[in-house]
Amino acid sequence: MNFNFIKSEFIRNSATLVSGNSVAQILPIAVAPILTRLYTPSELGIFALFLSTTQFISTISCGGFEYAIPVSKDENEALKVATVSIIISLFLNIFIFILSLVLIPYLQGTLVDQNLSWFYFAPVGAFMISAYNIFNYKALKQKGYKKIAFSNILKSVFRSIIDLGLGLVKLGYTGLITGLIISYIVGTHILLRKTNFNLRTALNIKVSDFKKIVTQFNNFPKYYLPGLALNNASLHLPNYFISNLYGTTALGFYSYGFRILSMPLMLIGKSISDAYFEMGSTYKNSGKSLKNLYNQTFIKLAIIAIPLFFLFSFVVEDVFTFVFGQDWIVAGRYCKIILPLLCVRLISRPLSMTFLILDKQRTLMIWQLCLLIFTIASFAIAVVYNKSIEQYLLLFTLLLTFHYLFLILLGKFISSKS
Repeated sequence: MNFNFIKSEFIRNSATLVSGNSVAQILPIAVAPILTRLYTPSELGIFALFLSTTQFISTISCGGFEYAIPVSKDENEALKVATVSIIISLFLNIFIFILSLVLIPYLQGTLVDQNLSWFYFAPVGAFMISAYNIFNYKALKQKGYKKIAFSNILKSVFRSIIDLGLGLVKLGYTGLITGLIISYIVGTHILLRKTNFNLRTALNIKVSDFKKIVTQFNNFPKYYLPGLALNNASLHLPNYFISNLYGTTALGFYSYGFRILSMPLMLIGKSISDAYFEMGSTYKNSGKSLKNLYNQTFIKLAIIAIPLFFLFSFVVEDVFTFVFGQDWIVAGRYCKIILPLLCVRLISRPLSMTFLILDKQRTLMIWQLCLLIFTIASFAIAVVYNKSIEQYLLLFTLLLTFHYLFLILLGKFISSKS
C-alpha cells in the first residue's frame, strides 16, 4: 500500500471537511453580535439546557451503532447498520416524548421552579440530530467529504436565518429551538439525497438482519456507548450545575461564550476526527500499525492548538466586550478560564478515535467514568465551600485538563502496540 498517498489523502480529506465546516461556522459567528441583542442571557441559558438535553439523548438514542457505519465491511452492511440505528433512535425518542408528557407536569409543579416546557421539544431535536449523524457517517463511509461539508453549510445558513427572524419577532428561546430543529432537518435531507440512501430497501430489512447487526457490533452499545454517554454527561452537566447554582443568566453568559469560543476549535477537531477515523480504519483493515498516524496527527493538532491558546488568552475578553457589548465581558472572563480545557480537547478528540478503531471501548469507558467523577467532584466542592462561578470553572478546568492529557498519553501507548 502506498502510504505517501494515504498521508496526502488524509490531509486532503481533513482540509475538505475543515474548509466546509469553516464556511458553516462563519454565519453563526457573524450573526452572534445580533443574537446577543435579540435574546437575553437568560433565554440563551434556557436554550443551552435544551441543547445539552437533546445532544445527550441523541448520543444514546442510536445505541452507538451509528459509529459502526464507517467500519462496516461494505455498502450493503453500512445500509443495514444505518437502518438499525434509525429504528432504535425513532422508538427511543418516541418513548422519551411519552414519558415527558407524564413527568414534566409533575416536575414543574413540585421539584423545580424553572419553566420546563422546552423539554417537550427535546426528543424531536434529539431524533433529528441522530438522523443527521447517521447519514454523516454513511457519507463518511462513501468518502463523501464534500457532501458532508455542503450539508454543514446549508444547515448553518438555515439555522442563522431562522434564529434572526424569530428573534426579531421576540419568540425567545422557542425561536432558537425552532432554528436548531429545522436546520438539522435540512442537513439530514441533503445527506439523505447525496448518499443515495435506499429507503425502500431500508424499510424491508429482515428481523434476521437486524439481529445479525446487533450481535455483530455489540461492542458499540456494550462498551463504547456507556463511555460516550459518560463523556457527554461530563460535557453537559456543567450547564445544569451552573443553572441551578448560579442561575440561567450566568449560564447564558457561560454557555454562549463557550459556544462562540469553541466553534473555531471544535470544527477543526471534528473535521480531523472524521478523517482520522476513516484513515485509521483503513490502517487497521490493512494490518498496519496506527503509531505513525497517531504521532503525526498529534503534532499537527498541537501546532494548531498551542498558538490558538496564546492568541485567545490575550484577546478573548476585549473581543467579547467589543463585539457583544460591555455586559458580555463576563462571558469573556469565563472563556479565558476554560480555554486550556478547550485546547486540550481539540487535540484529544480526534486521537480518542484510536480506542474505537482498535476495539478498546472498555478502556475508554473507564477513562470516561473517571471524567464524570471529576466533573461532579468539581461541582460538589463548589457547593460545599460556597465557591464563586469563577472559582468553580477554574477547578473544573484544572481537573479535566489533566485528565484529557492522560487520555492523549494513553492513546499514544495503545497505538504503539497496535
